[in-house]
Amino acid sequence: MKYTPPCWYELTTPPAFNGPWYNFLYPYVKNWQLFKCPSDNTSYTISYAVQYGNGASYGFGYADLYPPRPMGEIVRPAEVMAITESNQSYYIYSPVGWPINGDADGDGLNDTYSVWVGTASTNWYNHGAPFRHNGGCNAVFFDGHVKWVQARNWLGDMRMWNCNLP
Repeated sequence: MKYTPPCWYELTTPPAFNGPWYNFLYPYVKNWQLFKCPSDNTSYTISYAVQYGNGASYGFGYADLYPPRPMGEIVRPAEVMAITESNQSYYIYSPVGWPINGDADGDGLNDTYSVWVGTASTNWYNHGAPFRHNGGCNAVFFDGHVKWVQARNWLGDMRMWNCNLP
């Protein structure tokens, strides 16, 4: 079985905690290098992000906006991403709240929330990095498993983003 810190299944945020998700997990892994992808050539120190704005924080920061919810409320924990690769951000705007309805990279396919089309490339893909690894990226799902996700699925499969869908 994969190692999963106790907080992963508890996810009851201490009342004073309202910060970046990696600060919450660091005491369990004690290695900052785990948060930086070797393929990420930016100077940003964190390569992964939690999804933000899907209706639940599940204990990772922003508890003031989305109170923590028990893991048991996730209907499909093996299908919903908790953490995925980011583009110089520690959160990714979930397409549940910020729809993928604009084409930022000019390839003719919607890939970004339309407000960010024409802005800095770090905003594209809702702050994610879905193309980092051979047309896809890595993702941690709420049941604890990790897998490579094809970029087009990452951008378009709402079941991977929405913890409330059956």
